[in-house]
Amino acid sequence: MSISKTTPPEVGSYAGAAVTVATSLTLTQFGVIVGILTALLTFLLNAWYTRERNARERQQAEREQLHADIERQVVDLERREREVRLAQLLAQLQAPEVKPYCPPLEKP
Repeated sequence: MSISKTTPPEVGSYAGAAVTVATSLTLTQFGVIVGILTALLTFLLNAWYTRERNARERQQAEREQLHADIERQVVDLERREREVRLAQLLAQLQAPEVKPYCPPLEKP
């Protein structure tokens, strides 16, 4: 399979055909073509922008969810730390008081 290069006479032929079609169009037909092309371009740009906006909103939602998860973990950790401190204080209050052993003093 070989791909042949376009020769100058072929290029001239294509250009002549394009000029012939372009000059045969009335102003109304030309306006319709421009309108169709504008509508297609608008559709494509809107689709691209909507896709980008959805991607940004998805990333924002993921960041917010991660932030909420971290916040819940911090609150849970603080609650557990309070419970441990309270349990330690209760244990200290309920433990019998142990007096240190002091040997009797000898009189000289």
